[in-house]
Amino acid sequence: KLFLSSAAVIGALTPPLLLLRIQSAHGKSNAIFPSSSSSSSSSRSTRHLSPSQRQEDTAAEISRIASELNDSGIHGIAIPLNYARLSSNQGNEQQLSVALRISGEEDVQNLLIDTGSSSLAFCDSAFAKVASEKHLKTDYAQCNLYGVPRECPDDGNSKGYASSWVGSVYKGNVNVFNTINQKEVATLKDVNYAIMDEESFYPCDGPLDGIFGVAFSALNSAWDMPAASFQFSEMLTTECTNKYDQKIVNCNVKGMSSTSLKPPLEQALKQSVESGEDHSDAFGLYCDYAATMDAKADQGVLGLGMFVGGDLALENDYYKKGTPLIAKLASYERWYTLNLQK
Repeated sequence: KLFLSSAAVIGALTPPLLLLRIQSAHGKSNAIFPSSSSSSSSSRSTRHLSPSQRQEDTAAEISRIASELNDSGIHGIAIPLNYARLSSNQGNEQQLSVALRISGEEDVQNLLIDTGSSSLAFCDSAFAKVASEKHLKTDYAQCNLYGVPRECPDDGNSKGYASSWVGSVYKGNVNVFNTINQKEVATLKDVNYAIMDEESFYPCDGPLDGIFGVAFSALNSAWDMPAASFQFSEMLTTECTNKYDQKIVNCNVKGMSSTSLKPPLEQALKQSVESGEDHSDAFGLYCDYAATMDAKADQGVLGLGMFVGGDLALENDYYKKGTPLIAKLASYERWYTLNLQK
């Protein structure tokens, strides 16, 4: 099991917690996520349980603990998280995801939690219609690149990225959803988020519907759209196609003025502290790694992790009685680096 905590780079994670401290740096569920069991036998030994039984018991236990924390009277929020093991085409990466819903939409989306980026972005471009009708669209656009630069096979001087997206920025409420008990548990109020217009991006495949970056504002750049008729394809320059038939691209923002937007999680936690509701703008991530062992590629498993934010990030047994790992800041305190490993 792991529990991660904030403010500090994690390599291999074996103990239980990660706590991330923001202040340390300047409808329907997705069908790929099966329904959780209502099993309440989490107190019995799991030594001889099948992996599926272990997963069901873990989900029930995490749901129970999250409910108890939320009812404890301590300020903050506890949210069960889902787990996904991606296919070999995506490097067999393992991801924790959070279920979010744009205010006014019915569909719940599972977005991977990324400690190395700062933007909140939804893959489904159909959401743009309702958001625009509600006058939530801003004058900003985003172009984000992920991974490491790749050389073009026929031109070693040209480099670009295989994972990217572009889209408009909106400002409004985003609801946080507990997929175990099918209830909304919190609202990120008046936050910046993007809806992708074009993407070549693994968090839009399999059991994932987007990305929730939880790093700092230095990585959440946006650019003024020059005109209402602006075409997002103009923000991407294709350098070449690699041997996997992937486009290698770069952002083309020449002549566009930029700004740094406050990331949604940082925004929400700071709002909570400034209002006096919470005293700590920290958050923690927990994962029962043993329960993930038999997860199938490109299929999500409900409730194998937990997010705790605000004062609850410091007032929970994972943190107080376990051996939490403090996430280290990377690259001039712009993001956290950590790996979820066996």
